[in-house]
Amino acid sequence: MPEASSTRARAQALAERFLRETEKLGIQDARAYALFAREVFDAIADRVASTTSGDAPEQIAAPNAVIEVIDGGSGHLYRRYLELNYEENDNGLRLQGETMSGDATEIVFLSETAIRKIADLRGLGRNAPRCGDDDEKSAE
Repeated sequence: MPEASSTRARAQALAERFLRETEKLGIQDARAYALFAREVFDAIADRVASTTSGDAPEQIAAPNAVIEVIDGGSGHLYRRYLELNYEENDNGLRLQGETMSGDATEIVFLSETAIRKIADLRGLGRNAPRCGDDDEKSAE
């Protein structure tokens, strides 16, 4: 594995080439640049994912995360490295961190799958048997 300083220098050189290419493409507006940069990041992530073998993981977990936003007013792209725990599975994702006062906190975003499971557990799901045999018996 290359030294961190040489990796950083190569990344800087690649970024410079990227900026020159955006100029050649006529991308000058901050919003257009931000959207193009996001497309490039997505293409890189897709390419890396396609080189790994196997199916999508059942769970993704990391001790920190990067958040990327395009400011609504200026159109500038901002990326921030955040010290928060990230967990994702088919039920949704959970972010855990600390408040400004240092208290532990978390936020959970439920997937449609999880919401359907909760509704079903509460008796609010679809009122239909899950097996084909039960359908035939109930019709008799």
